[in-house]
This record gives sequence, C-alpha cells and structure tokens, in this order.
Amino acid sequence: MSKIFLSINGEVQGPYSIDEIKDRLASKKISLESYAWKESFVDWVRLSEIDGLNYESEPPPPPKVANKVKSHESNHKNGGDWVWICAAISLMLLIVSLHYEDEVYKNINVINAREAEFQTDEYNYSRGNQINNSDNPLGELLKEITIQKSLPYFREGIIEVGEKIHDISSYLKIITLIFIGIGVFNHWYNSRITKN
Repeated sequence: MSKIFLSINGEVQGPYSIDEIKDRLASKKISLESYAWKESFVDWVRLSEIDGLNYESEPPPPPKVANKVKSHESNHKNGGDWVWICAAISLMLLIVSLHYEDEVYKNINVINAREAEFQTDEYNYSRGNQINNSDNPLGELLKEITIQKSLPYFREGIIEVGEKIHDISSYLKIITLIFIGIGVFNHWYNSRITKN
C-alpha cells in the first residue's frame, strides 16, 4: 500500500499510512477537509475522497424517536408502575374497610333487634319465668338488667367506631381514585411519547 502525503498549512508532511491518518483524524490533528496525495493521484484531493477514510470522526446525533423510546423504557424500568401498585394497595385497604363498616352496621342491627326484643311482653314474661325458676334469681335478674342497661352504650360505641371506619373508607376512595387517575394519565402520556 502506498504512503499518503498531507498538505497542512501549505507544507507537505508525511508519508503516512492509512492507520496513521486515522489516528490523526481521531485525535483531531487533521480533518477530512485536509488535502492528501499519493502516487496514483493526478492532483491533491480531500481526505474525505480517499477510500477507507470517508467516515465522520463523530457519529451524528441519534434520531429523536430513539431518545423518547429510551426515556420511556427507563421510566418504566425505574418504577413507572409505582402508581398502579399504590392504587392496588389503597383499593385493597378500601375493600377491607368497607367490610368492617358493613360488620359494624350488622352489629348495630343486632343490638337494635335485641333492644326491641326486651320491650316485648312475651320476652319479659318468658324471661321472668326463667329468672324465678333459676337457682339464683337475684343474680339472673342483675345479669338481665346489666345487659339491658349496657346495650345503648355498646350501640353508641359501635356507632362511633362505624363512623370512623366510614371516614377512613371515604378517604381511601379518594386516594384510590387519585392513584388510578395518575396511572391512566401516566400510561396515556408514555404511550403518546413512544408514538412520536
């Protein structure tokens, strides 16, 4: 292979091999616009016209779509699904709180039914006979009075707990809807980026 001479600032330098010229291009001591000559040439030509050297020293910038896709993929890999995870957790908590809220209201209904039962003559007559026929009528009577007197307090306590659970359920509904909304927007936005 023949050696190549370079014209730099009006002076002839060289001879250089193709590999030496590539090294000089890489270190930016010369550019593809520099003139070169070798034995087979009639006249000086630019380095960019010589076979094996017609490449740019730096690659062109990547297309914009590739950057957006890469950004979307890294966003997805770096926790793009965190919103869906939070929505699922808040939805599970919401289901649990609604279950307990339902249980509270069932207990309130049981207490109300029990209190209504205490008000009937039939209950009082049968319970009175049970108390009179027991071994400890005074103890049975005290037990009955205690149950009847304490039920309104139990109901108030259960209602209070039910109201707190209802409040928690309301907040969880809002939080769940917010996370689902953010997740839908995030999915829409990321799919739009990858299309463009």
